[in-house]
Amino acid sequence: MKPIYIIVLFVLSFASSSLGQTFCLSFANQQITNGGTKFEFDIFITRSGPEFHLGSSNLVFNFNNLGISTPVLLSHTLSGSYDVPTVTNPLPNRASFNVVLNNDNNGIVVNDTPTLLGRLQFSILNPTLMSNINWLYTGGTTQTIVFNDVFPGVSQLFATTNSMSCLVPLNSPLPVDLININASSLEKSIRLDWKVAQEQNLSNYEVQRKSDNNTNFSVIGDVIAMNKNSETQYNYIDENVEGGIKYFYRLRIIDFDGSFSFSPIVFAKLAKSLDKISVYPNPIVNNGEVRITADEKAEYVFVLYDSNNKYILSKTFEKDILFRFDELPAGVYYYKINHNSEFITGKLVVL
Repeated sequence: MKPIYIIVLFVLSFASSSLGQTFCLSFANQQITNGGTKFEFDIFITRSGPEFHLGSSNLVFNFNNLGISTPVLLSHTLSGSYDVPTVTNPLPNRASFNVVLNNDNNGIVVNDTPTLLGRLQFSILNPTLMSNINWLYTGGTTQTIVFNDVFPGVSQLFATTNSMSCLVPLNSPLPVDLININASSLEKSIRLDWKVAQEQNLSNYEVQRKSDNNTNFSVIGDVIAMNKNSETQYNYIDENVEGGIKYFYRLRIIDFDGSFSFSPIVFAKLAKSLDKISVYPNPIVNNGEVRITADEKAEYVFVLYDSNNKYILSKTFEKDILFRFDELPAGVYYYKINHNSEFITGKLVVL
């Protein structure tokens, strides 16, 4: 009987270790949008125990329905075997982010790096009552079912939190009401403008930028907040830009207590130097003159070909050049203007 007794204990121990997985939930990247009428934030999940697959889940939180109402789902990261998640409003002061997984053991892996699940939006009723957004906690479970890849013999498991401290609330409202933000291209720079309705205990605006060649934002500047109770206009001029590249900008809005949020992302693009070159007149008459003009001083090479792509001539210039086409037969010609590794092409008609 002793060997049987040992085997029974092993099975019980195996099952008890598989009763649930522990995790943490948090809100982040909150911001006020739509001219102060909407409130948005992201929902993140992180494991606090063994790694597991996220299964069908109801992640429930309470909020002050005198401050915000009508939750909707703006975006989500769940695809594949998941249905499109939903956001329901079971009580006036309660919302639920609902996940449905259709294939056991095929959910996303929840590890110790925060995983974004989705972004929610609320309508603002009273901006002073937007704090105290708390995850529902009933002493151990969020009624969340997960599928555990560590124990493939067990499919549905109830995932629990370690403690209330693992359900991070959103207790502080945004220190600023951002009305709008815009990026516009100037002659040799890009200007970022933003307007706020009011500021409270706001430290600064950190200006961040990335190009379409980079995946990560980097800090390029900083603007100190004025902390006014009225509408305030800010701007920042980015002079370290190149033509032909699309630049993306966002603000990291930082409070005095260290909390922060991000603005929407905007972008702008300067025209290339080659985009600002003119060739005129066009058409020209035989033995006539043609002028090539660039907005910026640089080294350019003008190359002319006939309709059969046969080389005719080339000219090097810095900003503009005037020359005559002597005894060039009437017809259609094609040109290429080179600058560094870039070029533009065009058609030149001789009458």
